[in-house]
Amino acid sequence: MSFFIKPFDQIKEIQQALAANQQRLVVCYCAAWCRTCDSYLDAFKELSKKFPELVFLWVDIEDEESLLDDLDVENFPTILIQENGSNL
Repeated sequence: MSFFIKPFDQIKEIQQALAANQQRLVVCYCAAWCRTCDSYLDAFKELSKKFPELVFLWVDIEDEESLLDDLDVENFPTILIQENGSNL
């Protein structure tokens, strides 16, 4: 099982490392103030146990909203699945 809670500024490094190993990445972009995000956390952790071959990241982007433009994230929570650095 791979489940990580990471600050947004580490995501690019993680994506590059995973792309090199051709692993799928499941990312939940959330904000600390979002109650819906809070309700997703336990289910997201359970999914990481059910699919140990995937890497799950829980990312609080509250302090880095300007960096979301490249990701086309408009609402929270947003879940993206990526493979080789591209969204599926």
